[in-house]
Amino acid sequence: MTVSDRLRDTIAAYCSDTDDLGDLTHDVKSGVLDWFPAEFATAIGAGEFTPRTWELLTDVALDDDDDELLDRYLRQVWSAAAPTEPYPLDA
Repeated sequence: MTVSDRLRDTIAAYCSDTDDLGDLTHDVKSGVLDWFPAEFATAIGAGEFTPRTWELLTDVALDDDDDELLDRYLRQVWSAAAPTEPYPLDA
């Protein structure tokens, strides 16, 4: 799988500050981004995100070996987008 343009654009627009993901939560719940949880889950499950790709998408500085920090960011975004669903790698 390759990350779609709309997923890239959405991550870039909403996820550069994981301390403020309220807009993402709102837009998923309102239906504007109803596709986001499924597509994000698929990308997570496929291993599409690395520290380097996340840095390129969000401008959040990560080292190549920051897998734990990346996992924390992905979980924060997941919790904002799909709070009642299990994290894709835990399901």
